[in-house]
Formats: sequence, C-alpha cells, structure tokens
Amino acid sequence: MLEVPTTETRPVLSLDMTRMTKLLSLDEANGIAVIECGANGRELEVALNAKGYTMGHEPDSYEFSTLGGWVSTAASGMKRSRYGNIEDMILNCDLVTAPDGVVHRRLLARARSSHGPEVQSLLFGSEGNFGVIVTASVKVHKLASRQNYGAYGKKQAHGKGALPSRGSRSAWISLAAGRAITWHSC
Repeated sequence: MLEVPTTETRPVLSLDMTRMTKLLSLDEANGIAVIECGANGRELEVALNAKGYTMGHEPDSYEFSTLGGWVSTAASGMKRSRYGNIEDMILNCDLVTAPDGVVHRRLLARARSSHGPEVQSLLFGSEGNFGVIVTASVKVHKLASRQNYGAYGKKQAHGKGALPSRGSRSAWISLAAGRAITWHSC
C-alpha cells in the first residue's frame, strides 16, 4: 500500500496494473505480439514460450518489473547483444493520458525519416510523464530448439571448450572480475 507523507502537497497517484497481463495477440508470420503492459517478465515469457516464442528481454529485475516499466525507464537486459534494448523491441504503444483518459494508439508506428528529432522516441525513459503505457506491440523470436548455459572458473576458462562453440549464437557472455566466465547461447 502506498503511504503518502502528511506533509506532501503535490497530488499522488498510485496505479495497480497487476490485472493487465494478457498476451492479446501473436502474429507469427511477422513475429509481433501485442501484450498488456502490466505483465512482468516472467508472465510475459511464460505466455510467449507456451506459443513457442520469446521476447528475449531479461533485465535484472525480470520477474518483478513490467513491460510498461521497461518502456518508461528505457530498460536494457543481459541479452541485448542478441535481441537489443527495449527501444529496439517495441514497435508500437498505446498510451492513456490524464485528465480525460484518452487512449492514444499507434504512437511509435511511423515511416523512417532523416530529418528532425524522433518525437515518438521520447516515450522511452519518460518515467510516465506523458501518460500510462497500457499495451505494447513487440518483436518476438522463435524459441531456439536448444539452449546452452555454462560457467567456468579461472583454470577452466583457458582450456578447450571454455566458450560457446564456433557457429553458436551467444545471447550473452560475461567475465566476472577475471575469475569466471558465464554464457548462454542458442
């Protein structure tokens, strides 16, 4: 429950989006899903994985943060080298503005242009200042038929097979303080 200090003079709004978690549609031919923005990372991936797809976005707060939160904070995840950051995955958003509750659709759908700023991109990292993001159209990818995870200590990291094999597509590889290598490839 949100507790507002008695000395606070500004208006405070708390919005519960925990029931806005549905996968509304999946266009398999074009690799696009429309998802309600209250879905957290785990809910989103469970719904997509059940249909054989993934979004590939895994910020550290994956199971607690939401799709709408990712857009409004310009989130990045561990697999960004393969799938990109959130601004690379989002194709479109629907936004509700106050005080009239107008739903603004297709905010990001636009033809590419080479002049002036991209006003639509201001939504990324806006922290909710323009309104509440209620749905998003996102790029999705077929689940890999096989996924490999690994971790190696300092001695193992210098031997044969320490990194993913040639030809595999790594989602991420990290070196922790020169002591261990962890990786995920698919």
